[in-house]
Amino acid sequence: MDLQLKTLILLPFIFFISILYTSPLFSTSVNDDLSLTETENLLSESIDSAIIDTEHDEISDKIEESLESEDPDSQQNWMDSVYDATNDAIHSFVFQADDFLGEEQEEDLPTLRRSRFNLAINTKFEEKGGLQFGVDLDFRADIKLPKTKGRFGLFISTSEPDELPGEDPDEVENPLLIGLELISAFRRFPYLNSYAGVRVNLSPAYFAGMVFRPHFEWDNFHIIPTQKGFWFSDETGLGGLTSLRLDWLPREKLLLRSFSAARYTEATEGIEWEQSFLIGFSTKGTFKNLDRGHGIKFSVFGHKTGTGIVDTYRISYIYRRNIYKKWLFMQAGPEVNFYNRDDWDATPGFRFGVDVLFWAPEDIGAG
Repeated sequence: MDLQLKTLILLPFIFFISILYTSPLFSTSVNDDLSLTETENLLSESIDSAIIDTEHDEISDKIEESLESEDPDSQQNWMDSVYDATNDAIHSFVFQADDFLGEEQEEDLPTLRRSRFNLAINTKFEEKGGLQFGVDLDFRADIKLPKTKGRFGLFISTSEPDELPGEDPDEVENPLLIGLELISAFRRFPYLNSYAGVRVNLSPAYFAGMVFRPHFEWDNFHIIPTQKGFWFSDETGLGGLTSLRLDWLPREKLLLRSFSAARYTEATEGIEWEQSFLIGFSTKGTFKNLDRGHGIKFSVFGHKTGTGIVDTYRISYIYRRNIYKKWLFMQAGPEVNFYNRDDWDATPGFRFGVDVLFWAPEDIGAG
């Protein structure tokens, strides 16, 4: 594809984005204060004994008070009732299990995260030799048991630890991973976690790994390096994933981000890598890139087996906001992919998805 043809394809896309930015629907500001709270399994808060010892009725009261404080004039409907009952049952079971399995801890509890459960459904329409439609279901359960002797946690996930964060969900299998996480109990290693488990699907395998993810902050500049090391009992073998996220908030409700990642295993084509840039507006939090707001993201994917090869270019527009209370989110936007395997022909598409957050009321309010 020559330069002139690429320009003709990209100009209408850029024009469409500019129309969206000038539209009152998409330029509505968010009333919440700007925050860079880590809401994608990175939020770390101290859990005191009062929270750990919360009984079933106290948890129910917190959930009801959280919902009433959002809209005191609203009445409970069937969605609220189903969500309240589900969230209440989940967190009550976790607290009770922690009390049953745990023991009295003389030392202070380390800085830990509360249990979180996320359910996401994403759809994609793509013009690729005809209109194609895909659906991706993503589930993540992080169950923290800080009272146990080894500071254990359990997790159930449909995403493997060796996935590049920006990979197309349609091109990644959705295995079911069940495992045990050892939360670091030493304050001198607050960013280090280890885990082990089993992948349950048509190609089952055992796996184990460690994650080191510190967070450095200087005023409005954040640096979050991550190093993962893992082993799978199948052909994946030993491997690692190295990433670096740089966030800069030059002014209120503006986020500039650079994200770099590289994956290497015994089964990959040398080193597989990703480089993404994001310009986000009216942002709050970092869950799924933008908690509430909109932005443009440009990504490049490739691999290196001696000489570097670019596999895909992608430019996308992301619009994300909560559509009901603080636990139901939607995300939508168009995108254009240029694949090396298709001689760089433009492949337009559109994504739409919803996320349900089964979090503790304190975390939903913070996110």
